Amino acid sequence: MRTVLGADKTLAAESLRVLKFFIIKTMVFPWVDYFGGILMLQKSTKSLLKPQIFNMVTVVLVIIPLVFWNIRH
Repeated sequence: MRTVLGADKTLAAESLRVLKFFIIKTMVFPWVDYFGGILMLQKSTKSLLKPQIFNMVTVVLVIIPLVFWNIRH
């Protein structure tokens, strides 16, 4: 990251920590896209909003405690 982005050591380390979180997120929440695809196949796209909102609320509720926990450590 230092060569490509010109980031110092601290920024590179923190960027990698954030990327690790998003790897975990993509492993935990794939059901949102799966069920969204099923709803699209059934042409029931009005109900696509509920899973997306649930996903967003879940992510926000997980990120906020993690940020505060990470600030203290």
